[in-house]
Amino acid sequence: MIRDVSMLAHMNKTDPAKALDKVCKEFETLFANQLLKTMKESMPEGFLEESMADDIYKDMFYQEIAKNIGQSGALGIASMLKRHIQQNFGEDGKSAPGEVHKLKDTNR
Repeated sequence: MIRDVSMLAHMNKTDPAKALDKVCKEFETLFANQLLKTMKESMPEGFLEESMADDIYKDMFYQEIAKNIGQSGALGIASMLKRHIQQNFGEDGKSAPGEVHKLKDTNR
């Protein structure tokens, strides 16, 4: 999990491909976490006990599930995002300085 933006910036300078992979996995983790939160909210009241301690425990539990989903790539979002970025901005996900990329139309 990305804890510090400066760590990511350093990684982007030393190993841009690894930084891109990490960011894509982190995005999948955040998406999975939001998905789990929304699913939790859709459960009827009284289905699970409701107290502040229970809410904190459930949030921690859902964060861990989301982290495992993101790291394993179970939803496939990280690989799709990484592939899209690489197709449009190169293998390391970066544009050359001063270069403007026009996104490729992948619907053709």
